[in-house]
Amino acid sequence: MSIILIGFMGVGKSTVAKKLAEEVNLPVADMDDILTQQLGMIITDFFEMQGEAAFRTLETRLLVELLKTDQIIATGGGVIMNKENQEALQAQSKVIFLDGDFDLIYSRISSGRNAEIRPIVRQKSKESLKELFDYRQKIYQKLADYTLRVSGQYPREIVEEIIKWLEESK
Repeated sequence: MSIILIGFMGVGKSTVAKKLAEEVNLPVADMDDILTQQLGMIITDFFEMQGEAAFRTLETRLLVELLKTDQIIATGGGVIMNKENQEALQAQSKVIFLDGDFDLIYSRISSGRNAEIRPIVRQKSKESLKELFDYRQKIYQKLADYTLRVSGQYPREIVEEIIKWLEESK
């Protein structure tokens, strides 16, 4: 069974996935990294050339494929926007929502290289991103088997809490 990390962009899914994979001895799949490799370009460029709908189609195909293998999966923040993806995630029993504070997340995603590689950050104001954050939060919560507040915690602490939950939920 895969362990899937969901949450808004910039919450730390990729970092936590890598550290968690080391601890539980499973491979890690970072969906954004895989899609970037498959596309041969950063996601922002693909969004601008092909649009979000084309990206979401590729993202869905990848998610379905990744769920066939036991691994830690760091999803993209918008993976939950597709109904098919929601159904695929609900069929899994280890969906973990990394829930963070919007202002902290915004400071991470809006600066330097992070802003360049996140298409939605370049397109939306802080207020629009907050609305999107609030909207997605409800979906993340609905899909999650476990919700973990991550603001103010180090990745190591987050991984420890996830491992504790995994052991308790066996």
